[in-house]
Amino acid sequence: RVVVVEGRDRPGGRAWTTKLSGTDPKTGEVKTAVGEMGGSILTGSSGNPLCVVARQLDVPFHDIRGTCPLYAEGGGARADAATDEKIEREYNEALAECTRKRLAFGSSDDEGIYRTRTAADLISLGGAIEEFRREQKPTPTREESDLFDWHLANLEFANAARLDVLSMGQWDQDDPYDFEGNHVFLRGGNGRIVSALARDVPVFYNHDVCSVSYPGEGGADDGEGVVVRCANGRSFRADVALV
Repeated sequence: RVVVVEGRDRPGGRAWTTKLSGTDPKTGEVKTAVGEMGGSILTGSSGNPLCVVARQLDVPFHDIRGTCPLYAEGGGARADAATDEKIEREYNEALAECTRKRLAFGSSDDEGIYRTRTAADLISLGGAIEEFRREQKPTPTREESDLFDWHLANLEFANAARLDVLSMGQWDQDDPYDFEGNHVFLRGGNGRIVSALARDVPVFYNHDVCSVSYPGEGGADDGEGVVVRCANGRSFRADVALV
C-alpha cells in the first residue's frame, strides 16, 4: 500500500496547472485554456520517465521550437536579427572561454588535478563571464548589452541560481545526466500526469512533514520501519519512505 503525505492542499508540488477562461468580445464565445503556475516543460523527451507516463496515458506533447526571437524593452519591437545572432554567438563564446579557462587549470597528476579543480571552483561563473565582456571591443551598444543580459538571465533560470554563486568549475556538472531529445509541452498541462498518478492513491493533504526517522535512529525502533512525523501531530509508519 502506498500513501502520499502532502504539505499543500493540492497534489503535484511544483507541477501546478490552472484553468483559464474568458469570453471573446467579438463573438461572445467562451474560450478555455490552461496555464502552468510551476514547472511548465519536460526537458528532454528521450528516456524521460514523465514522457513515458504521458505516452502510456495517451497524452500528446508538442516539441518546443528552437527559434526564440527576442523583443526590446520599451515598445516591444523585435530585436534586429543580425544583432540578435551576433550577441548569441558572443554569449556562446563567453561560455566556451570559461570552459577553456577551466581546462587550462588541468594537470596530469592526481594531486595537481585536485588543486586546479579547487581553484576553478573558487572562480564564479558570473565573474568569469563579466571579465570576458570587459575585454570585448568595441564597447557594446545598449541594445547589445540588453540582449546579452537576457542570455545571462536565462542561464540563471536554467540553473536556479545567480551566476555569482555558481562556480566556473562545477556549474554544468549535471549536463552529462540530462535527458536527450526535444523539450516538450504536454497538451492540457502537466496536471494531467499529476491527476493520473494520484488516482486511487490516498493523499493526506495539509500534512507538513517535520521529521523522518529511520530504523535505529532517534524515534524509530528497528522493528517499526520508517516513522514520518507531521507538524499537526500525526505520525505514519512505513517500510519505506521516499522523500
